[in-house]
Amino acid sequence: MLRTNFLFILCIFILTNYGCETASPEAYNITDHYIPCGWMGCGASDSETIVIDERHGEDPHSGADCIKVDFKSCNQDDTGIYWINNHEGGRCNWGDVPGNNFSTIGYTKLTFWVKGTTGKELIKFGIGGIKKNGKLHKDTLSVFESVRLTKNWKKYTLRIGEESLHSVIGGFYWYALNRENKNGGVFYLDDIQLR
Repeated sequence: MLRTNFLFILCIFILTNYGCETASPEAYNITDHYIPCGWMGCGASDSETIVIDERHGEDPHSGADCIKVDFKSCNQDDTGIYWINNHEGGRCNWGDVPGNNFSTIGYTKLTFWVKGTTGKELIKFGIGGIKKNGKLHKDTLSVFESVRLTKNWKKYTLRIGEESLHSVIGGFYWYALNRENKNGGVFYLDDIQLR
C-alpha cells in the first residue's frame, strides 16, 4: 500500500512538473530576416519625412545597438515603415512573392521593446496586414495595437492566438497618425521577435 501511494505521488509529481511541458520555439529576430523597405504614407513620397538608424549605439535595450526612428509631421498623410520579408532587385515585396511560413513552429506572439523621447508619442505597431489588390500573395494575419510610449524601455506583446502564420510578408510595422503626432517624434525599437 505504501509503495502504491509512493508511486502514485511520484507519477503526479512527474506529470505536473515535466509531463505537460512543451518546448518553446527559439525566438525569431524579425530585423535579422526582414528589411525596413515598406515606407508608407508621407514616408513613401518624401524621403526626408523619416530618418531611420538601424545601428543606433546609444542606450539599446540589449546588445550593442537598437533602431532609432526620427519622423516629421506631415500635413497631408500619416507615415510609417513595414519590415518586409523579401527585397529583390531594389523592389520591396508588397505581395509579389510569398510570405514566410511559420505555421508549424509554434509561435504565439510578437514581442518588442520600445521607448519614446517625450513619452507622449502615440504609435501603432503591428504584424501582417499586407493585402494589396492585384497582388498574388497576401499576409494571412493582421494584428496591431496603438500604444502611448514611455521614456523608458517597455516590452509590448502582440498575441497572435488563432491568427494564421502561413504567410507573413509584413513581419513588423510602425505607423504614426499625424493628428496624434503633430510635431513628429523620435522613438527607439529593439528585440523585435516572434516567440
